[in-house]
Amino acid sequence: MINGTSVAGYAAKQKTVLNNAGFTNVVAANPTGSLPTASVVWYQNETDKATAEAVASSLGISTVTQMTSVAAPVVAVLMQ
Repeated sequence: MINGTSVAGYAAKQKTVLNNAGFTNVVAANPTGSLPTASVVWYQNETDKATAEAVASSLGISTVTQMTSVAAPVVAVLMQ
């Protein structure tokens, strides 16, 4: 999970939301490189799509997009 907001610790707070929803392998991080204009959940391949959709639902993110170049199977980018 990447914190693209100006709120310090926001990704860590959202990590707790995902942990409470049953996700156990969640890492909060600060961004490196360019960011999207809105919050998004990226997934590497079709086998990760259902997990990405569940993460998006838990975080209230409406956009789920396949991006094979992400570093983890599922990455949530928080922009608001």
